[in-house]
Amino acid sequence: MRTVATLLALCLFTACSDSKQTSETKGEAKPVFDLKITQFYSDPAVVRGSGKANLCYGVEGAVKVMLDPPVEDMWPSMVRCFEVNPQVTTTYTLTAEDAGGKKVTQKTMIQVGPPTVKIVEVSINALTIKAGESFPFCVRAINAASWKLSAGQWRTPPDSRGGCAVDHPKQTTTYVITAVGAMGETDSERITATVQP
Repeated sequence: MRTVATLLALCLFTACSDSKQTSETKGEAKPVFDLKITQFYSDPAVVRGSGKANLCYGVEGAVKVMLDPPVEDMWPSMVRCFEVNPQVTTTYTLTAEDAGGKKVTQKTMIQVGPPTVKIVEVSINALTIKAGESFPFCVRAINAASWKLSAGQWRTPPDSRGGCAVDHPKQTTTYVITAVGAMGETDSERITATVQP
């Protein structure tokens, strides 16, 4: 028959063993993430001409990531961004794969619009004239879809690169020349003809 002391010692030993085993088991536990794409986006979502954008992604539980079309070496990361330079509107597909071969995908699009309009030069013969004299001026630009003049008239219809206009002001006049881009954006320049009394 076991004595009380023997039973007590046995219980203490068992408790200690269980406690140690639980502690070791807890120590070996590691967090496991389900496979998922936490983020995948571009900034900006629309670029103009040969503009660039940042493509950003984040994954959990992945051992491998792939991008289609491929433009950069890829690896699993919680947060990562890199630069892309699409020449046409492009849909990028991100695929993440876990150790068991399971895959998830997500898509994002970068739209490529026409280049931005910009006035690069305005030329005039003189800033000071007499009342009623001819005041000609010319403008050059890139990527203009249309033009606006606050005063005066075009000598010939301007094209995407610009044109020349003329006016016969009777008083000092400021002219606003506006180039309009394909997406409605504008670029303007001002010139002032000072009319002598």
